[in-house]
Amino acid sequence: MTIENVTWASKTAVEKAAATVPVTGIPGAATKAKWTFMVFMAADNNLDAASLKDLAEMAQAGSTPEVNILVQLDRAGKNPTNRYRITKGSYKNDVVCTLPETNTGDPAVLTDFLNWAFQNYPDYSG
Repeated sequence: MTIENVTWASKTAVEKAAATVPVTGIPGAATKAKWTFMVFMAADNNLDAASLKDLAEMAQAGSTPEVNILVQLDRAGKNPTNRYRITKGSYKNDVVCTLPETNTGDPAVLTDFLNWAFQNYPDYSG
Protein backbone atom coordinates (compact mmCIF):
# COMPACT_ATOMS: atom_id res chain seq x y z
CA MET A 1 0.00 0.00 0.00
CA THR A 2 1.33 3.45 -0.87
CA ILE A 3 -0.01 6.95 -0.94
CA GLU A 4 -0.20 8.23 -4.53
CA ASN A 5 0.07 11.65 -6.18
CA VAL A 6 2.57 13.22 -3.81
CA THR A 7 4.67 16.15 -4.95
CA TRP A 8 8.26 15.48 -3.96
CA ALA A 9 9.55 18.93 -4.90
CA SER A 10 9.63 20.00 -1.26
CA LYS A 11 11.75 17.04 -0.17
CA THR A 12 15.52 17.18 -0.18
CA ALA A 13 17.60 14.49 -1.84
CA VAL A 14 18.76 13.31 1.60
CA GLU A 15 15.17 12.92 2.83
CA LYS A 16 14.22 11.02 -0.31
CA ALA A 17 17.17 8.66 0.11
CA ALA A 18 16.56 8.09 3.83
CA ALA A 19 12.89 7.36 3.20
CA THR A 20 13.73 4.47 0.91
CA VAL A 21 16.14 2.73 3.28
CA PRO A 22 14.56 -0.55 4.42
CA VAL A 23 14.85 -1.51 8.06
CA THR A 24 16.37 -4.95 7.53
CA GLY A 25 18.09 -6.66 10.42
CA ILE A 26 16.03 -4.83 13.04
CA PRO A 27 13.85 -6.91 15.35
CA GLY A 28 10.25 -6.61 14.27
CA ALA A 29 11.05 -5.17 10.83
CA ALA A 30 8.70 -6.38 8.12
CA THR A 31 6.74 -8.24 10.78
CA LYS A 32 3.11 -8.48 9.82
CA ALA A 33 0.71 -7.69 12.60
CA LYS A 34 -3.05 -7.54 12.70
CA TRP A 35 -2.91 -3.78 13.29
CA THR A 36 -0.40 -1.01 12.66
CA PHE A 37 -0.69 2.05 14.89
CA MET A 38 1.19 5.06 13.45
CA VAL A 39 1.98 8.24 15.40
CA PHE A 40 3.38 11.34 13.67
CA MET A 41 4.79 13.68 16.33
CA ALA A 42 5.59 17.29 15.47
CA ALA A 43 7.48 18.23 18.62
CA ASP A 44 10.03 20.65 17.18
CA ASN A 45 8.54 23.24 19.54
CA ASN A 46 7.43 23.58 23.17
CA LEU A 47 5.95 20.04 23.03
CA ASP A 48 9.39 18.38 22.98
CA ALA A 49 9.35 17.27 26.62
CA ALA A 50 5.77 16.05 26.36
CA SER A 51 6.67 13.95 23.30
CA LEU A 52 9.16 11.93 25.36
CA LYS A 53 6.50 11.29 27.99
CA ASP A 54 4.18 10.13 25.20
CA LEU A 55 6.84 7.69 23.94
CA ALA A 56 7.27 6.34 27.47
CA GLU A 57 3.51 5.82 27.76
CA MET A 58 3.44 3.93 24.45
CA ALA A 59 6.35 1.77 25.68
CA GLN A 60 4.25 0.66 28.65
CA ALA A 61 2.26 -1.45 26.18
CA GLY A 62 4.77 -1.81 23.35
CA SER A 63 4.35 -3.56 20.02
CA THR A 64 3.05 -7.12 20.09
CA PRO A 65 2.53 -9.83 17.47
CA GLU A 66 -0.94 -8.31 17.04
CA VAL A 67 0.00 -4.59 16.91
CA ASN A 68 3.00 -2.63 15.58
CA ILE A 69 3.39 0.79 17.22
CA LEU A 70 5.34 3.06 14.87
CA VAL A 71 6.34 6.64 15.61
CA GLN A 72 8.04 9.43 13.71
CA LEU A 73 9.28 12.09 16.11
CA ASP A 74 10.72 15.45 15.08
CA ARG A 75 12.19 16.99 18.23
CA ALA A 76 13.26 20.52 19.12
CA GLY A 77 16.76 21.83 18.68
CA LYS A 78 19.46 19.89 16.89
CA ASN A 79 17.90 16.51 17.59
CA PRO A 80 17.40 14.38 14.47
CA THR A 81 14.04 13.08 13.34
CA ASN A 82 13.73 9.46 14.48
CA ARG A 83 11.43 6.64 13.51
CA TYR A 84 10.64 4.06 16.16
CA ARG A 85 9.00 0.68 16.47
CA ILE A 86 8.02 0.91 20.11
CA THR A 87 8.65 -2.20 22.19
CA LYS A 88 7.60 -2.92 25.75
CA GLY A 89 9.82 -1.24 28.31
CA SER A 90 12.00 1.68 27.29
CA TYR A 91 11.69 3.36 23.89
CA LYS A 92 15.34 4.52 24.00
CA ASN A 93 16.61 1.51 22.03
CA ASP A 94 13.66 1.43 19.62
CA VAL A 95 14.99 3.79 16.93
CA VAL A 96 14.84 1.98 13.58
CA CYS A 97 15.64 4.91 11.28
CA THR A 98 17.18 8.36 11.69
CA LEU A 99 16.45 11.14 9.22
CA PRO A 100 17.89 14.60 8.77
CA GLU A 101 15.85 17.54 10.04
CA THR A 102 12.32 17.35 8.65
CA ASN A 103 9.53 19.87 8.27
CA THR A 104 6.55 18.16 9.90
CA GLY A 105 4.30 20.89 8.49
CA ASP A 106 5.00 19.60 4.97
CA PRO A 107 2.38 17.03 3.89
CA ALA A 108 5.07 15.19 1.88
CA VAL A 109 6.91 14.37 5.13
CA LEU A 110 3.78 12.77 6.58
CA THR A 111 3.19 10.89 3.32
CA ASP A 112 6.76 9.61 3.39
CA PHE A 113 6.28 8.30 6.94
CA LEU A 114 3.06 6.54 5.97
CA ASN A 115 4.65 4.93 2.91
CA TRP A 116 7.66 3.82 4.97
CA ALA A 117 5.37 2.28 7.58
CA PHE A 118 3.22 0.49 4.97
CA GLN A 119 6.33 -0.88 3.22
CA ASN A 120 8.30 -1.99 6.28
CA TYR A 121 5.52 -3.00 8.68
CA PRO A 122 2.58 -4.25 6.64
CA ASP A 123 -0.51 -5.45 8.44
CA TYR A 124 -2.38 -8.59 7.41
CA SER A 125 -4.20 -6.65 4.69
CA GLY A 126 -0.96 -5.32 3.09
